[in-house]
Amino acid sequence: MIFTKEALKAEARLLRAHFALRHGLELSVGQSLEAVAATKNYPNWDAASAAAAGDVDKAAAIEKEVRIAVRKDSSTDDIYRLVCRNLRVAPDHVAFLIDEDDERSSAD
Repeated sequence: MIFTKEALKAEARLLRAHFALRHGLELSVGQSLEAVAATKNYPNWDAASAAAAGDVDKAAAIEKEVRIAVRKDSSTDDIYRLVCRNLRVAPDHVAFLIDEDDERSSAD
């Protein structure tokens, strides 16, 4: 799908208006831009904006590392909720790296 930055911004404005009028929720400009980026399967607005501008290399390079602490007794539902809360993409787009040697991963 080909889209322009202006089209993405227009979609974000429509999203803000919809949530304000229909649900009484006031989204910030940033929240609406991030939401539109997520609907296009980009990790954030910067990546979607770069892709819309035709800068594919920049779009691919924009990634955000998110570290999520998971305890040994965490359920898959707990992990799913943590991922959903910390990322703006569906969990099936997430790759897990388990680093057992990282001193930050040790138990309390």
